[in-house]
Amino acid sequence: MRVSTEMASEPEGFEVRIKPILALGAGAGVYLAIATAAFWNVTVPTLPLVATAVLGALLMAASLADRLDLDLPGYLPAVLGGCGLLATLVMVPEALPSRIAGAMAGLAVMQALALTWRRAVGAGGPRLGDVWLLGAGGAWIGLEGLSTALLWTAAGLLMMALMALASGYRIERTARIPVGPFLGIGIWLVWLFKPLVE
Repeated sequence: MRVSTEMASEPEGFEVRIKPILALGAGAGVYLAIATAAFWNVTVPTLPLVATAVLGALLMAASLADRLDLDLPGYLPAVLGGCGLLATLVMVPEALPSRIAGAMAGLAVMQALALTWRRAVGAGGPRLGDVWLLGAGGAWIGLEGLSTALLWTAAGLLMMALMALASGYRIERTARIPVGPFLGIGIWLVWLFKPLVE
């Protein structure tokens, strides 16, 4: 995220980068806290537990890559989406049509959001990696989970912006914001707690 303050000006192109160990530790802590809340006093069968661990690990990897490089390597969403469809096929094959539709709709919706942002603002906003990430997430949470995932994503981005403003930062119109971590948390919340509206 490119930021500036009233007190001091940064060189052109300045971007806040998060140290890998801090980003990994913070991300793992958030994901584990949410999973602990979801699984508290609940017995989870082996297959869903393994699928959840795989999903969490891949989402954390994607979030870490986006936080550090402001871009997602193309193979991560591909692996994430493939694992989602495989998990569906093994655990709930009857949900496969919804998961395929979710993947396709996730791609289309995020691409539309990215194009709208670029036309309205001119720069910044969701990037290609974010488009693929929501598509891959749709393979896990299905068509019915996309709107809730986007809602959680928007809430996270808004909270980050408010915290930055409260800390004295002025967010530039073309700031490069890592959307991937917030998409990851949105997908994770839907997977663990289900959509708000089914």
